[in-house]
Amino acid sequence: MFSSIYTLEQNICVNKSLLLWKGQGWIKYIPSKRSSFGMNSYKHYESSTGYVWNFIVYTGKDTIYGQTHPGEQTSSRIVLEVIQDLLDKGYCLYPENWYISPKLVDTLCTRKTDVVGTMRTNRKEFLDFMKKARLLKGETDDHEVERK
Repeated sequence: MFSSIYTLEQNICVNKSLLLWKGQGWIKYIPSKRSSFGMNSYKHYESSTGYVWNFIVYTGKDTIYGQTHPGEQTSSRIVLEVIQDLLDKGYCLYPENWYISPKLVDTLCTRKTDVVGTMRTNRKEFLDFMKKARLLKGETDDHEVERK
């Protein structure tokens, strides 16, 4: 496995990608991609070098995502599965916005993994005060959030 021969730097990413594939099997069609047909995969890699450390290949509806986190939504289970071995080690994750949810951020932060990224406002558990906040580039809102 890629993870056995390399130690990652602190900043890591999780992303989905479409590998050009015209054969039989788990084909996805995404017209906006350069390679419209292919196999979908979820990769975990180092931010600075692009070194792929772990990945999951989408194999249709039967794809197994994170059996160790059954209560999470699919996007969160994908992230937790591909970075499972790096939790509690102080890494900083930069996922694309499809993955980020308030519950995932909370889960990762309690497992000593920082998260940096953009969260979609239509996510479940998205806080109302955050929807109303209008921030300029570089600004932050330091509201204290009451945990349940």
